Amino acid sequence: MDAVSGAPFDEGRASLGTVLRELSAGTGLPLHELTVLAKQNDPYRADTPAGHRDGAWFREQLQACGLLGRRTIHLRGCHYAIMSLGGVVRPDGKPYLNNEESWTFLQERASKAARWLGYVPFEAIADARNAAPVIRKAETWLPPSPFTGVTGMSAEELDAISIDFEPFVTAKFDPRPQPYRIAIFGEKSSLQDTLEPMAEWYAADLYLPSGEISDTLVHAMAKAGAEDVHGRELIVLVLADCDPAGYQMAVSIGHKLRALHDSLLPGLRFSLVAPCLTVGQVQALGLPSTPLKETERRADGWRERYVVEQTEIDALATLQPRVFQQIVEDALGPYFDRTLAGRTSEAALRWHRKAAEILEADLENSDFEILREKAQASLGALRDALRESSAKLDDAVVSLDVRFPVAAVPEPELDEPPPPLVSSDMHLGEAIAVLRGRKDYSGGGK
Repeated sequence: MDAVSGAPFDEGRASLGTVLRELSAGTGLPLHELTVLAKQNDPYRADTPAGHRDGAWFREQLQACGLLGRRTIHLRGCHYAIMSLGGVVRPDGKPYLNNEESWTFLQERASKAARWLGYVPFEAIADARNAAPVIRKAETWLPPSPFTGVTGMSAEELDAISIDFEPFVTAKFDPRPQPYRIAIFGEKSSLQDTLEPMAEWYAADLYLPSGEISDTLVHAMAKAGAEDVHGRELIVLVLADCDPAGYQMAVSIGHKLRALHDSLLPGLRFSLVAPCLTVGQVQALGLPSTPLKETERRADGWRERYVVEQTEIDALATLQPRVFQQIVEDALGPYFDRTLAGRTSEAALRWHRKAAEILEADLENSDFEILREKAQASLGALRDALRESSAKLDDAVVSLDVRFPVAAVPEPELDEPPPPLVSSDMHLGEAIAVLRGRKDYSGGGK
C-alpha cells in the first residue's frame, strides 16, 4: 500500500516517492533540490495525494469506457471516449469538456500520474504525436555445434552422373552477441535516412519521434533493455538539437529511465550519452543558428552559459552528413566491436580446416572407403540400391566417435568506454545532481 494515499501499486512496483523521500532524509536536501524535471513532469514527484487522486480518476474513466485491459488506445482517443460518457467531472470539481483545458489536464496530469503510480500499465496508452519506434532485436547467440554427413545428389542426377562421395564436417559459426544493447534516440524523424542503416548495422533499437519523448516511448525503451535476452546493459545515445529543449531531452530520458529502474524494472541497467548536437560542435563546424523564440523561458540562462542561439540537428545531418555519421559512429565505438564478425569468420575457417583433418584421419581406420567404392560401383545399378548405399554412407560418418576440437569463438574486445552522463550504477543523488547541472547549464562541458 502507498504511504501517501493507501492506493495499491502494481505488484513488484516500488514507490518512487518513498525513494526520493528517503534520499532527502539521508542527504538533508529538500525535495525541490532533488527534483530534476519540472515538478509536474518528474516521476519521483507524482507520488502525492493529488497524483493518486488524478491517477485513480483516469483509471475509473477508462473502466467506465470499457477501454482498460482491452487494447492500446491513443490519449486523444481516451479524451473523446471520456467525452462520450457525458457529465464527467474532473477531480478538481470542474466539468470535463471538449476544450484545451480538459485535454491538457488529461495529457499532462491524469494520464502521467496513472502510469507512473501504477493505476494503468504504460502499454495501455499510446502517444499519437510520436512515430512508432523501430526496434531490432538480435537473435539469441548459440555456440558452434558440429554435425557430419556425406555429400550426395538426387536420384535423377545419380542415374547419369558419376559421383565421388566426399565426407565432410561443418558447424555454424555465429559471432557472439555484442556486449551492450544499443538504443539510438533521435529528436527528428527526418534523421531516419541516416540512422536507420546505422541501426541495422549496429543491431540497435532506433527511436525517432518528433520532439520530446513520451512516457509511453521511454517505457518501451526501458522494457526492451530490461528484457534483453543476453542480459546486457542498455546504452542510450541521445541525438538532439543544440538548444534548451534539445539539452533537456537527455535530462528527461535519463531521469525517467532511472525512475523506471527504481520502480518497475529493477533489472534494467543503462548508461546514457549525448554525443550531439553540442555547442562545441556547432562552433567548430560553423553550423547556422537561428534566434531563440521569445517564449523560450530558458533562453537567458542558455545564452549566458553558452553564448549561442539555437541550431537544429538537421543542419548537421543535411549540410555535413558524413560528419554527422562519424560523430554517431565514434560515440558507438566504445560499445561495439566492429572486428567481431571478421574474427569469428577467421576462427570458423581455422576450425573447419582442423576438423576436416581430424575427420579424414579417423576415416582411415573405418570402413568408409569400402562403402564408397561400393557406392561408386552401384551408379549403373537400380536407383533404390544406390539410395540404400547413400544412406549407409551417411550413417557411417554420423556414427563415428570423432573428437572434434572445441570451437573457440572470439570474445568481444573493447576499449574502456567514456564516462556516461548518467547510469543505473550511479547513486541516485549523484545522478540527480548531474542532470540538474545539465538542465541549468551549470554542470560544465560542451
